[in-house]
Amino acid sequence: MEPALPSEIEIKLDLSSEALESLLGSDLLGEPHEALQQSSTYFETDDRRLSEKGFSLRVRSTGASHVQTVKASGPAKSLFVRSEWEMSIEGNEPVLDHTSPLISENLRWKPLSPYSLSVASGTSS
Repeated sequence: MEPALPSEIEIKLDLSSEALESLLGSDLLGEPHEALQQSSTYFETDDRRLSEKGFSLRVRSTGASHVQTVKASGPAKSLFVRSEWEMSIEGNEPVLDHTSPLISENLRWKPLSPYSLSVASGTSS
């Protein structure tokens, strides 16, 4: 029996600016312990094979830490569950090894536009 793959449960909200400010100002999310500066780079092949096969490939950097994530696409709905594979890596270039669902592909990727964001990490109880 193969081990179960980790899954991500995600909810996407489409909020007006006023609703977002109201949510952030409420006690629903709690207070963050700290704010982190993160940079995410998404990778794709020239022929868009990753997305055509239902995958996304990202490297997220927080300080000197780098985490590679491969996600299987889920339906475009507000709440969905999808498989994902994460691993710490040494740099900001993807590493494909025996743990990756992409290993069977002969891929040559290029980074898509990276973006940076500040993220609140953790909430107070």
